[in-house]
Amino acid sequence: MSQGTVRQDMGRGRTKAVVVETRKRRPMRPEDEKPITPAAPVAPVRAAEPAPAPAQARPQQPTPAPRVHQPGGSQTNQRPQQSYQQPRSNDRPRPVVLNHLSPEEMDARRRALAESQARDAQDAIRRAEEEKLRAAEEAIRKAAEAEEA
Repeated sequence: MSQGTVRQDMGRGRTKAVVVETRKRRPMRPEDEKPITPAAPVAPVRAAEPAPAPAQARPQQPTPAPRVHQPGGSQTNQRPQQSYQQPRSNDRPRPVVLNHLSPEEMDARRRALAESQARDAQDAIRRAEEEKLRAAEEAIRKAAEAEEA
C-alpha cells in the first residue's frame, strides 16, 4: 500500500486535503483465464425447442495455452483476449456472486433463491388456472349472448 494526498471537494466550494491509501493492482485475475461455462437453466421456458449441445461446440473451439505471470513484461497491464468465451445472451442478466460470504450468508441466499423460485412456480400455476377460469367464463358469456340473439 502507498499513501498520497488529494484535494477533496466539499459543499459550497470548499476543499480539503485528505490522505488516501492505494493498493497495487494485480495485473492478472484468475477469473480472466477461466472459460465461462453456460449455467444450466433453472426452469425451461420453451419445451418445444431442443437444448443446444454445449459438448459438441466446445471441442471445435481452440483452447488457449495457460498464461504464466512474468513480472516486468510489457503485457502485465493488458487483459487476456476473451475470444474463447461464448457470447452471453442478453435475455437475463447474470446474478452477481460474491466469493467472500460466510457459510450462513450463503445458506440464507440459497434458501431465499429456492423460496423465490417456488413462489414463481406457484404464481405461474395460479395465473394458468385464472386464465382457464377466465376463458370458461368468456365461453359461457358468449353462449348466453348467442341464445339471447
